[in-house]
Amino acid sequence: MTQEQIIAQLKSLKSDAESHREKDGTIDDVYADDIEALSTAIDLVKIAGTRAFKEFKLNRFCENYKECSDCPISKSIGAQYLCSSKSVSDMTMEQLDYLIAKIDEAEAGK
Repeated sequence: MTQEQIIAQLKSLKSDAESHREKDGTIDDVYADDIEALSTAIDLVKIAGTRAFKEFKLNRFCENYKECSDCPISKSIGAQYLCSSKSVSDMTMEQLDYLIAKIDEAEAGK
């Protein structure tokens, strides 16, 4: 899921919560809390920016594999050394871009 898709989904959930507003404009506390939480989440996703999103996506992808040798992108030339030799926070944007492209390829091949 891309950053834009995440934001769109959060906005959809927020709209659903807002649809529970009464004709007089009042809203149940649960839905009001949902609206506030979703608004904050949308802002945080926007603020987090591209690098944080890519780091999150890479970490989330890696969680699906117990060993690097099981990972489809570790079989890519260069990716296995990049993944295992650096922590995500130490990677350049170019390295992150490369790994995200490999993840997208792997996910498209499912």
